[in-house]
Amino acid sequence: MLLCVTSALIASCGVRQSENDSIKRELETIKKQVVEDSIYISQLRDTISMLSFPADQRLALINKQVSNGEYDQAQNGIMELNNLFPNSIESQQTTAIIQRINDLIAKKKAEEDRIKALGFKALNPQLSTTIEYNKISISGISVSNTFIHDSYDDRYFYNRADRGNTYVLATMSITSESHNPDIPTLAVYSIYWR
Repeated sequence: MLLCVTSALIASCGVRQSENDSIKRELETIKKQVVEDSIYISQLRDTISMLSFPADQRLALINKQVSNGEYDQAQNGIMELNNLFPNSIESQQTTAIIQRINDLIAKKKAEEDRIKALGFKALNPQLSTTIEYNKISISGISVSNTFIHDSYDDRYFYNRADRGNTYVLATMSITSESHNPDIPTLAVYSIYWR
């Protein structure tokens, strides 16, 4: 009898298999719902971030990048704008911006090729510059056999070039903010290529 009562108690404390199966199915359903809700929340966050940076602001940023010469970032921005807002007015304006970027890249490439072909000739000489507190201006560049220097009022000195040589002459004017300036020297170099 004790055995029957004990077995009845043990049997009554247990959960039936059918209840266990329904709880497992409900758990699986809830897990699927959590995954679906997580995906939906992620999509909503993406939508919020997209709407917080609308098409007109994206286009303004793209134009700024183009004017700053950041062509790769501008092209990436154009792709993103066209993907997120394909039917917007701003998206329709991107074809003109792409054409402008291509023209600017071609112009930059042509200028690089021109500089490469010309070498030193592509450099623009500057006849005035500022070095520390000295402002230097150079004018009257010429070539001659006689070199006149230290010209003050009615007094000057001159040198004559040796046979076969010439001097490059220039008038150099220096103004300084200092009362005791260090005056820079002018040098001309000749490069021989053999």
